[in-house]
Amino acid sequence: MKENVIIAKLLHADVYENWTDVSGVMIADPKLVPDTRRVTEITYDELRELSYMGAGVLHEETIFPVKDADIPIKILNTYAPEDGGTLICAHCKDNTQLITGITGKKGYASITVVKRNYVQKIKVLQEILSILRKYRINVEHIPTGIDSISIIIEKESARHDIAEVLEEIRGLDSVVSVNYDDDIALLGIVGRNMVGYRGVAGAIFNALAENSVNVKVMAQGSSELSIVIGVVNADFERSIRAVYRKLIK
Repeated sequence: MKENVIIAKLLHADVYENWTDVSGVMIADPKLVPDTRRVTEITYDELRELSYMGAGVLHEETIFPVKDADIPIKILNTYAPEDGGTLICAHCKDNTQLITGITGKKGYASITVVKRNYVQKIKVLQEILSILRKYRINVEHIPTGIDSISIIIEKESARHDIAEVLEEIRGLDSVVSVNYDDDIALLGIVGRNMVGYRGVAGAIFNALAENSVNVKVMAQGSSELSIVIGVVNADFERSIRAVYRKLIK
């Protein structure tokens, strides 16, 4: 595919059509939500968020030549061309689609640190990140409180070094306590039209509460393009279905 998108860029194509065996980008994994709906339009930024959170969509590195040239991509089904597919572009005309993707992955962990109340949060965060960098552990999210910092990481990335990492963090003078939780799955709810729309986060929490799912972590990007929710791994599939049923009309 990469060679094809390069050719499309060189030819200054109006659109790049990617014919495959699926009818476009689905809001949720059909294996988890069999009746999931297809998204008609999605932005490159949304695609990036979904890909990052584990959705089986086109990877940004594969399509960046046409993205940089502002050439839309149309995903179409070879076996069902009448389905219409999904258009991927920089700016979508359809503003009626509140949610464009509900996805996620299992296998995360959190390192929650309580700092001494007279120490600046930025100082503690710098010290912790320095330790994680030393062990080459990537950080996924950093939810914070007044005196607490939670570092979300992929569990597998720290599998061999987590004992040493926790020992070094506990040894910091600025730290009061450290808690490690290795039973976290992350849900990503993505949608360009969530900006300014009231009640989305509330609806997500209601959906999870109605299905007896406890929320461990919550983070939202400054652009309001995505909301990330952490639950226990055992509740992952149930959470995806619950949020889909609540948000998708």
